[in-house]
Amino acid sequence: MKNNPQTLHVMRSDADAMNARTEVVLAAVDGAIAFGRLNVNQPPSGTHWLARFWNMGRKLAELEGEKQPPAEECAATGQGCSTGPHGPNGEEQCRYCGEESDAEAACREAYDNTYHKVPAEISYDRWRYVWMKARESLARK
Repeated sequence: MKNNPQTLHVMRSDADAMNARTEVVLAAVDGAIAFGRLNVNQPPSGTHWLARFWNMGRKLAELEGEKQPPAEECAATGQGCSTGPHGPNGEEQCRYCGEESDAEAACREAYDNTYHKVPAEISYDRWRYVWMKARESLARK
């Protein structure tokens, strides 16, 4: 019975079905986090299995909002400075008024202050690791 082609076909289709179900679950989780970040399509109830991922997306959106430093007003245009590597030696400065920017340091400081506020139960890094491993295992098959 080991080499029976029908048995091998059934075993292969079961593995394919399992991979398909795993892919659907991963897509649902990715979508719930994305919808949570955008604050749209809330799950039907707080007990729905995707609600925790939607809430994770909401929390991540709040934390990412705190990471964004406010834009400095440009003296030349009256709007936010357009910073980039525009200095003579590649320094970060505004392309219009020439004012040097410390936006990178401000972003790093905001990230350091915010990252530690993420509760362990919604740690994005932990879930991302699980998803990456699941996707890698599907890609190998």
